[in-house]
Amino acid sequence: FIDKFFSNPENSDILEKYENVTEDFGNKIIAHKKPHHNFDTIWNYLADMLINRDPLLKRQKKITRLMLFYMYWNCDIGMNEND
Repeated sequence: FIDKFFSNPENSDILEKYENVTEDFGNKIIAHKKPHHNFDTIWNYLADMLINRDPLLKRQKKITRLMLFYMYWNCDIGMNEND
């Protein structure tokens, strides 16, 4: 569903915002990840931070976590063996 949404040309402005967010998140994750952190720790911290700082995201916790998982699943955030 998310891939279909982003592939629709009418949603190109939202896709651009998504790409900017994933770049920011990716840079922050790399900068702050310590060797003893697993990605679950980082992911939960990021989800909690977003949900606690924004009333809209707090009301939409499932969607917020879904989008974070989508970012991770697509390798848009986090690190893989090539990093």
